[in-house]
Amino acid sequence: MDLYLASDAFREQDLVALVQTLLKNRRSDGLSRLVVFIPNRTLKELRALAKLISQNPNIPSAFQNVVLGGLIDFYRASNFSSPPTDELKVLRTIVQQYYYRDLNLLYACWTSQEEKLHLELGRLSDDEYREFVQTALHFRFVDLFLLVVPPRAEAFLDLYLASDAFREQDLVALVKVLLKIGKGDCLSQLVPFVPSQSSQALETLAKLIGPRFNIPEIFRKVVNETLASLPPEKKPFNPFNLLLGKGGENRRDR
Repeated sequence: MDLYLASDAFREQDLVALVQTLLKNRRSDGLSRLVVFIPNRTLKELRALAKLISQNPNIPSAFQNVVLGGLIDFYRASNFSSPPTDELKVLRTIVQQYYYRDLNLLYACWTSQEEKLHLELGRLSDDEYREFVQTALHFRFVDLFLLVVPPRAEAFLDLYLASDAFREQDLVALVKVLLKIGKGDCLSQLVPFVPSQSSQALETLAKLIGPRFNIPEIFRKVVNETLASLPPEKKPFNPFNLLLGKGGENRRDR
């Protein structure tokens, strides 16, 4: 094969066919010699090579790493938007057979596999986690709240609250996520955004934190005080007030 690769007969556009021939002849060990020809392959070629990788469990790591790395570069150029369904099926087989960190993370994001994504995020260093969250905040290719994991909830909030992705109307949903993973102690970071919440959101927050013990006192205080300071016409409607004669004076005469 060395003579063929060095000859004028070899054309790089025939790379996929050559890989198919080697795999058909059970010569996957020869794939390592082809690594130098993979860079600058087209997306179509890389997809074809990825499909071959998914169909053959004994691909040399050097070959699969370069192919999958090339795919990641194309995904980045397309803002990490989710690939077509057929391609996702190929990627599912690959992530089941091989471990390639960035692909595993992206696949879990694209398919919204919370448990799988949290497992992959847990394998990252602190710096790697922050870099991945910043990438997700920029490209928005995943439900951002799926990136909140207990050991790094504070780091997520630092990045998320300072980003353009943060919307104050999502505060209730964010609080629910933090409480779900047992990170109520992080709610103090959200205190500045409580006063701007709607009456309905404030009432929901009060109910969420009411029975819990791991809530920062400053957060509980601001929620309760903001809710209590609302003018009567903006306070959430409570039907029991009618029974007590509050806000329903005219109805008692009917």
